[in-house]
Amino acid sequence: MTADIVCQFLQIPLIELRRKLSDLSHGGVIQEHKDGRISVVPSALRYTLVKETFFSGPIPLEVNGILQHVIDEEDAFEVLVGAKAYGGNIGLELLRTLVRKIDTPKAWKNYSELGPEQAQEALVQRPQFLDSLARIGLSHIPESTIPLLLDASSEDETDLQSKPERPLRKIQDWIREAIPGRNLAIPRRKAILACVRKWLKKGGNVCIGVHAISFVFDPHSSWTETDPGSGNTVHIYSAILDLNEIKELRGLWSEAKDIFQNSGIQNWPRLFEMLNSLIHPHVMRGQVPDDIYKECKALAYGIIKDLSAIAQNETGVLAELRGKARIMGFELDVQVEKTFDILYPGRGDIEADWKEGLEKQEIAVKTLFNAWESRPIADIADDLVRLDKTAQVVLRNRWQRWPAYLCQLYSQKCDKPSVWIDCLIERGSAPDLVQPFLARCFEIPDPRCEEIVSKCISLSTYRGIGIGMILKMPDPNKRFFDLVWNQLGDYSHLIDFLIIRKEISDDNLKMLLLHNDVRVAEATAIGMWEAGRNPRIPVVLNSEWRKAVTRIRPEQYWLPEILQSDSKLAVEWLTSHLASEDLSLYRHDKSFEEILSSLSKDQRRDLLMTIKDTGVYRSSNLIIGLIGGDIELYKILLSKSELRDYHLAPLRDLTADALSQMAREAILFYDLEEIAHAVFGGSWFWQGKASAYWEKRLERYAQWKSHPDDLVRRIADELVKMAGWRFRDAIEKEQHEEIYGL
Repeated sequence: MTADIVCQFLQIPLIELRRKLSDLSHGGVIQEHKDGRISVVPSALRYTLVKETFFSGPIPLEVNGILQHVIDEEDAFEVLVGAKAYGGNIGLELLRTLVRKIDTPKAWKNYSELGPEQAQEALVQRPQFLDSLARIGLSHIPESTIPLLLDASSEDETDLQSKPERPLRKIQDWIREAIPGRNLAIPRRKAILACVRKWLKKGGNVCIGVHAISFVFDPHSSWTETDPGSGNTVHIYSAILDLNEIKELRGLWSEAKDIFQNSGIQNWPRLFEMLNSLIHPHVMRGQVPDDIYKECKALAYGIIKDLSAIAQNETGVLAELRGKARIMGFELDVQVEKTFDILYPGRGDIEADWKEGLEKQEIAVKTLFNAWESRPIADIADDLVRLDKTAQVVLRNRWQRWPAYLCQLYSQKCDKPSVWIDCLIERGSAPDLVQPFLARCFEIPDPRCEEIVSKCISLSTYRGIGIGMILKMPDPNKRFFDLVWNQLGDYSHLIDFLIIRKEISDDNLKMLLLHNDVRVAEATAIGMWEAGRNPRIPVVLNSEWRKAVTRIRPEQYWLPEILQSDSKLAVEWLTSHLASEDLSLYRHDKSFEEILSSLSKDQRRDLLMTIKDTGVYRSSNLIIGLIGGDIELYKILLSKSELRDYHLAPLRDLTADALSQMAREAILFYDLEEIAHAVFGGSWFWQGKASAYWEKRLERYAQWKSHPDDLVRRIADELVKMAGWRFRDAIEKEQHEEIYGL
């Protein structure tokens, strides 16, 4: 609050308050802000002071009158809650009234910190604030908070590592923050199991329940701590449960197994991640003790055996469990369908000599092809799709697609590929199983080719393979192109991929280069560059390719390399983009620097002359790059009144000698202070202490004061003042941080 309010409340004159504040500030407990507010630092000291002043002792001061004058009600409420926690005689009804009046997530979070009853009240009264209340709720009333977080979760919460705001991530963090050996890790895991069991019985989502249970058997812990005094030094700790705690996990697994047997398992990938954490336990910058490592492996093997019994006929799951057992040196006695092993070998199933292993696998697939060759198409399609969907459940073997190779073998001998395509699509096959037969449709050609292509294009799952086949046609077919022409922009990555593989004819490339969608044109132009043809760009396509390059957006990775190879093309690209919005953002500064470096002085002069004021903000680095420290070009810039906002930009980061020349021109239009501010700049980047950075700047400008050019010396005087102020301010802030923290 302000000094005037304090004087009025204490009934003392302002001069006496100033004297008292001065004494206290020397002790480091009072801080006056520029807006007139007074605050006690560090913040933790406020709780005790408020408690002693207003809520304890023989003659406490009345708090209600002063509460009316606080500037930030949230901060004031936090202090009252802190005073209550420190033993202040503050009525809960007062706090309840205030929190309902303020009614913000932060206020309810502070209120819930008072204890289990208040945490429960907050969750009941304001369930919409669950995101803010979850952490305190898990500490005080996990049995109430966990079900709410499970209700708020969704099945697709896969990458929790990058999503700390997700409800399941909050449960995971609560588990991991339990420091081993402090009687927290096991009780929290028991709470998770108990809550999930009840939640599933009430109809909770099994996938979410399985995901939550998987946290229970992750043996790792991680937490952070800050220095008590400073608060701006964070320590990150990583540990693993102690031996007794890991042994207790065995008992918890019996309960989890019972849950899985009753509810089933619909989220196997999460359990496989859990097993990985047990099979490969680790800590940062340390080694897991042998006894703990062995106990983790033993627990993992026991879980694998139990899960294999639950999985029963789920051949993909059984194969994955068998593979994890083999990693630990065990052989799991399960029956995995032989065909699945042939088409979806695990990485561990391929021999150490991977080339030899692949050759053997190829022979096995060809043997399967011969064995199945006489079977009805529909039966083969049934098995292929069934096994493929089984493999997808366990995310198995994405690095090698043997089912697609098997389909390729069938496509080479079939005379009715459209029948295969109908069967596979009808069963929801993966696109790469359909693709060989679609290619065969064009090769024969199948009488139903156009119908089949139209069918693929109409279905989003198969649209990509349909577009790919059309683009690979050696001769343009207008009927087919008309089907996909307006959808090509969404498949620019496919276009780039096919061009790099040199699977698109020159005639089709020409059409794509001229496409009205910039995504298509730039993907084609960039793909041709990446393909590295010899010559890189065919002569017959050179004109269309150059036009497409001028349409490439600045953020494209390959653009600087393309333009640096041809300064004339760089000028054409810059000319076409100078007035457009896509040059308005600072993120393209690096592209400007690389592109402009390839231009001659004459080319930069011509570009500078073409720039007009369009009202579009341009990065000053574009102008700096065009000038390139050249005094003649700088004179041209100064003569263009419509670019006044950029006149002084080229003065930034110059040496004293370079500044001497350019400042002589700038002083004809601008005063000394404006020039000094331009040289000083408006944004800075450094590592380490800010005071060290400004000290170097200050030393640099101080040296300029002995420069032979009087104008440079006068500019240096201004720069020393500015850098000196920044240096002193940095020292003051760093001293404050050392005492009070951030």
